[in-house]
Amino acid sequence: MLESKKIISVFVLFSFVLSMSFAQEKIRWRSWDEVASLAEANPKKVIIDVYTDWCKVCKKMDHYTYESPQVVAYINDNFYAVKLDAEMSEDIVFRGKTYEYVGSKNRGYHEFAAFILGGNLRFPTTVFMNEALEVIQPLPGYLDTETMSMILSYFAEDHYKTTMWKRYATTYKTRKMSAQPVRNKN
Repeated sequence: MLESKKIISVFVLFSFVLSMSFAQEKIRWRSWDEVASLAEANPKKVIIDVYTDWCKVCKKMDHYTYESPQVVAYINDNFYAVKLDAEMSEDIVFRGKTYEYVGSKNRGYHEFAAFILGGNLRFPTTVFMNEALEVIQPLPGYLDTETMSMILSYFAEDHYKTTMWKRYATTYKTRKMSAQPVRNKN
């Protein structure tokens, strides 16, 4: 009886360890306040997923693009990641300015979303910021896994500073992400 309990315990432990090794890593989404604080001590580029609760395309991107192991690993290694509800009610203080929800209870937007989107409130929009928390580029619309992978490397590896997007996209497709994600030493 004692021997069978040991076997069962070992089996349960082995099953747990095995299931943990196959558990999919998730993007480490953080709040804007947390990222702003982290960026002061340890500067890093930022990716912001600007969404709304009613946006079906946003949910599709969450389910497919942001769950891709390749995208998850690349974002976690190279960016601080923020999910920003464009209709949230909480204030955001950034660089001495308070951004608030504007509108009625049923219809409105958050000023910070409007600020980083340059006033173009389309959802989803993926916003890239540099290490100084300056907007590099907002990209409205659905991004599939392959396109997102290409865009992530474009910004993370600073190609946007020297190479036009069309040229980069052409060369990227020929090398097809053969390189591993850039690993921050942090």
